Amino acid sequence: MKGKKFLGALAVMALGLGLLGSCAATKTNSAVETLADSIIDSIEIKAAPAKVFNYLADPMSLMAYYPNMKSVTNIQGQGLGATYNWTLDRQGEIIIGQAVCADYVPNQKLVFFTSLPYATVLESWTFLITPTAGGTRLTAIMQSVAENPVMSPSDRQRVAKAFRQEVQTVLKNIKTAVEK
Repeated sequence: MKGKKFLGALAVMALGLGLLGSCAATKTNSAVETLADSIIDSIEIKAAPAKVFNYLADPMSLMAYYPNMKSVTNIQGQGLGATYNWTLDRQGEIIIGQAVCADYVPNQKLVFFTSLPYATVLESWTFLITPTAGGTRLTAIMQSVAENPVMSPSDRQRVAKAFRQEVQTVLKNIKTAVEK
């Protein structure tokens, strides 16, 4: 059973890598398209890299740092290939998704692919953890792709702004939680 679950997680990871890779070359009117350019932001956290990494590696931490996260369930495994389901409430719209840990380098890097079972949207969250004199610099990189989104330039700007705000909120919430 564990072998099948790991192979399933690898299949999700391969799909994610394929979708993100295919989006690198195409920006408009394609079958798969980025919803916004990669959002990259970072924050200084007064805590050891191991503390930041361990916090992010625990899927239950999403409940504290991800805006409007309502539940994290069905956690399977730990580290590379770990999977879980999540439920989010965005202004009354309940969104249910799945995630897989696609890269896991202790105290340095975590990558999660998230997907929606009823839609063709895939997000990638990369967390880079760098030791500093004052603790840790945490960098978040968020990418989102969808099949056939066909968005106007103004819609694309609105989505990019919302994604930037989401990444900033996530980083601030992680900082608050880890520095307690």
